[in-house]
This record gives sequence, C-alpha cells and structure tokens, in this order.
Amino acid sequence: MRFDNAYTWAGLFLDLPKGVCRYRVDLEARMVEPSRAMTDGEGWGYGLGPCNLLTNGRPFGYSLQHAMIRLDGVESGNSGVFRNPSVNDGQSVGLPADYGWHQWTLKVDGDQVTITREFGVAVTGGRVSGASGLPATCDDAGVFLRVFNGAAAFRDIGVTGL
Repeated sequence: MRFDNAYTWAGLFLDLPKGVCRYRVDLEARMVEPSRAMTDGEGWGYGLGPCNLLTNGRPFGYSLQHAMIRLDGVESGNSGVFRNPSVNDGQSVGLPADYGWHQWTLKVDGDQVTITREFGVAVTGGRVSGASGLPATCDDAGVFLRVFNGAAAFRDIGVTGL
C-alpha cells in the first residue's frame, strides 16, 4: 500500500462478523519508505489496530505503530501503542528501527490483546475495549491496518477465530 500527500487514515479495514471478540490475526508487514523528505518531528510507518471501529472514515481504538521519525536530521525508531485517533499520545514500545519484514500475531480475547512478533517474541498487550478512548466492546469492530506518511507492504494476512 502506498499513500502519498497528507493522508492520515489510509489503510485497509478488515471487517469482522458482529460478535467476534476472540480471534487471532497473523500477518507480515514492512515499512517501505517515507512519501517525501521528512522534516524534523515528522514520522512515517504503519499501524496494527485490533478491535477498531471506523467512524466518519477515521479509526477509533487501540493501535500498535511500527514507525520511524526524523529528529535533528537523523532517522530513528518511534514505535508505540496509541489510541486512534490520538496517534501522537501513547506509550513507547521498543521495536527494530528498520525496513525489514516482520511477522506479527495479534491475539484478541474479549477486551484484551497480546501482540508478538517473529513467531513468539513478546511485544506488548493491553486493553482494546471497555475503557476511555476505546470501543465499548469488540462486538462490532474489525482490524485496521494503517499506513501513514509513506508506504508499507502487508502479506500473508489471516484471521482465525479462537
């Protein structure tokens, strides 16, 4: 997927059947490049959003972002957990600051998610519904794969009920 210009909420929404609150998402993803020369303070990458709702074309809910940022003229990692649409207010997560392929597994069980990479390396987890800034439940939610300020590639996407 590639989205240039100033797209903020571009991506793919995986709509799940109503009432599905226990599932597993497996996929591979990689950042490709920023859409243009970034100025200091600008970031790019992709986000993985289990139990997200789409409201007026914008995602609402939990998101793990695998991201880069330019600071003082240098690219560095800027990954973290956020609550869409507040993508600049979250908790930092240590992920590789690279453009390589990464395997991701997101396990949603009710109001909780566990995220691993590279077939079992623990990344993070937490609440995806029933709290401030999150959907009330996952009953009518899906998975949002977000690309921002650049290009990202996704492959081998699978969703399995638990």
